[in-house]
Amino acid sequence: MASSAASTGGFVTVHVKGYREASWALKQVNMKSKRSLDKALREAARPISDDTRSRLSSYAGISLNTINPSATAKGVSIRQRAKKVTGDHPQFGALQMQKGLIPAAEAGTDEIIPRVEMAYASLITQEGLA
Repeated sequence: MASSAASTGGFVTVHVKGYREASWALKQVNMKSKRSLDKALREAARPISDDTRSRLSSYAGISLNTINPSATAKGVSIRQRAKKVTGDHPQFGALQMQKGLIPAAEAGTDEIIPRVEMAYASLITQEGLA
């Protein structure tokens, strides 16, 4: 699988060629393997979510424990999953993006690709496909 990273408009996108197809095939054959891959991909993105939390830790009122990596059929993303939105601080969304998520993603671009590749290599070895 080929991987590439691009930063445009403040967003960092890591493209893994064949990810969606591999994810779908794993789900059809063995759900445990799919869950293992999702877990490994979340762990690959964890340094970026940790960096995001550290960048935002100086701001009062931000729920840092709700910022975590998430694996979906399209890939891995870092999400802020606050359950309650009060509207008391509408600037928090922009603040989190501008001061936390975007800078952390841009800083972590170089290390995410090797981590994603290691996640796939580990799965291939674990399943005896190599």
